[in-house]
Amino acid sequence: TKTHLRRAANGSSCFATKLSGTYSNNQDSYLYSPCFDLTALTTPMLSFSFQHDIEYCPSPTPCDYVNIEYSLDGKSWNRLGTNGATGSTRWYNEAVQGWTDSDTTWHVTTLPIPTAAKSASTRFRWQFHSDPFVGGEGVGLDDVHIFDKRSIYAGASTTVSQSISGSNWITVATGGNVVAQINPQGNNLGTTIFKPYIYSSVGVRSDAKQYYMDRNIVIQPTTQPTSSVKVRFFFLKTEIDEVINGTGCVPCYRPSDAYLLGITKYGSNPIAEDDNITNNGPPGVVTFIPRSAVDIIPYDNGYYAEFSVNSFSEFWANDGGSGGNLPLPVELTKFEVARQKWNAVLYWETASETNNDRFEIEVARSDREAQANNWVKLGEIKGFGTTTTSHTYGYTDTELSKIGTRYYRLRQVDYDGRATYSAVKSVHFAGRDDWSVSCVSTGKAKLMKALPCSWLMCLGNRL
Repeated sequence: TKTHLRRAANGSSCFATKLSGTYSNNQDSYLYSPCFDLTALTTPMLSFSFQHDIEYCPSPTPCDYVNIEYSLDGKSWNRLGTNGATGSTRWYNEAVQGWTDSDTTWHVTTLPIPTAAKSASTRFRWQFHSDPFVGGEGVGLDDVHIFDKRSIYAGASTTVSQSISGSNWITVATGGNVVAQINPQGNNLGTTIFKPYIYSSVGVRSDAKQYYMDRNIVIQPTTQPTSSVKVRFFFLKTEIDEVINGTGCVPCYRPSDAYLLGITKYGSNPIAEDDNITNNGPPGVVTFIPRSAVDIIPYDNGYYAEFSVNSFSEFWANDGGSGGNLPLPVELTKFEVARQKWNAVLYWETASETNNDRFEIEVARSDREAQANNWVKLGEIKGFGTTTTSHTYGYTDTELSKIGTRYYRLRQVDYDGRATYSAVKSVHFAGRDDWSVSCVSTGKAKLMKALPCSWLMCLGNRL
């Protein structure tokens, strides 16, 4: 019942110094872990969810503080780690006593367990100390776990293939860095494609209603599961911090911490399963896995979101908006291309727009050009900036001499120059069916293919 420390990070239970009000003065409290055998781990890591509201006094005499100690025999205790230790995440802020500041949002805290603390019977304890004076709301602790280090993948967007079957957790990694983990729970998914997409441009993205991370993942198995499968989607602390502190979209909702995230899932249309939410339209289906069905677990310098699904597709992390239940919306709700005689007519609709400067219409004039990714700009249509009102657009390709299959796509460009692409649509132009009459020097007439005409004529001859 506190103002800041008012819920567990995950589930309904956590460790805390007190359930209501401020902590007691002159307090020395300890929370003890079980014993751990760390000898089989190459690089053991300790991660946990943490929040704290402590009376702060500057060094060299902190007022209140919390730190962690370790013991190999349960009798002698030593302080664990130092502030700013290599490979650590948010580990201590003060060199002498540990944490002496306040961070009232749940967040990841991680330390590589030093060699001196690595044994067959290592035990940890969290120590909390308060002075005789002013107190705060105290300390919250959740999701404590130890694991062998494998960094979260932080490179460019890539593709990883791996066979997935069995009933245990399977780590999918590239270059030794983890992309995802899957527990198929008895399903045989066959060779499965994993595509982590990492948006490298500056600035947090939004859909005019919610901010969302600059990382998403697409998972495409050979065989879809017949029952529930568990997924772990990994992301960095810096990526979710960007969302938490997002600016530039006045009406947008953003989570106050990583533990309030849900998962937007888009599937059943492999062509549109990519790093673009604007093409998430029919025949694919958009659903939202709410935060109550997602565990956000602190891991190294980030987190993973653990959830269950019955099919695979494109996954995004977002908080669900005002009610915590909204998927990232489909902005581009329709994009169609149709043939009208020898023209191609493009039509599209948007449900909402965010900083939309323009749509550029691009064409690939043949199968070969499309396969070579050779797109040419035909024209552009101005957008409506930022709006939550639906709008319709149209464009006609009147280029002459169309033949064969032509491919069209929309390039949506923001005011800051960032761009996303629609799905690709095609239209086929067969050979010319129109005939005209041309005269020859012998005075005889012959039929030959030519451009369409509204009438036939032959000069100086009769048909």
